[in-house]
Amino acid sequence: MFIGSQAIERIDWTTVYFASGASKEYTDKALSYIVTEELKDPTEYRQLVLTNILPEIKLLLDWSDTVEIVSKIMLILEQHDVTNSEIQSIITHITSDLIEWHNNFLKEKVWKEMDEFKIVMEKYKEITQVLSESYEQGLFIALGKAFGTYEEWVSPSNYLDNIRVSDLARYIKL
Repeated sequence: MFIGSQAIERIDWTTVYFASGASKEYTDKALSYIVTEELKDPTEYRQLVLTNILPEIKLLLDWSDTVEIVSKIMLILEQHDVTNSEIQSIITHITSDLIEWHNNFLKEKVWKEMDEFKIVMEKYKEITQVLSESYEQGLFIALGKAFGTYEEWVSPSNYLDNIRVSDLARYIKL
């Protein structure tokens, strides 16, 4: 039997005696799942601990009283005999679960409206572009006709290219 990567020699109630000669007290709750038949590397052991603690903690997260939530979480962590290094992983998982819940909520409630808004905005963008291009084309044609550079079947942008500085000189005051 093992706790993580440490081989167990024997267990007396809540005291675990390891093959290395060390011994440690654990809670009954922790012993119920940390003692395994197979050796666990640190990552597997951390996952084992998280798998057993997180469901209990998640049940508390819907409560409204923060002080009560924190005190209950601390009690759970004590019952599971969690180490200081494992606490950070637990906090990280709780935070990531809350972010995932929030993102799913947004997908469900808001993203449909956002998708519809994007479609409408794309349509407005298209309309604005067409109006802008139509205005620009009309302006180019008017300028081309005014300066005598208008030619049928030629791109309106060419009308500006063919306007001479001498044509504009009378409008530019220095």
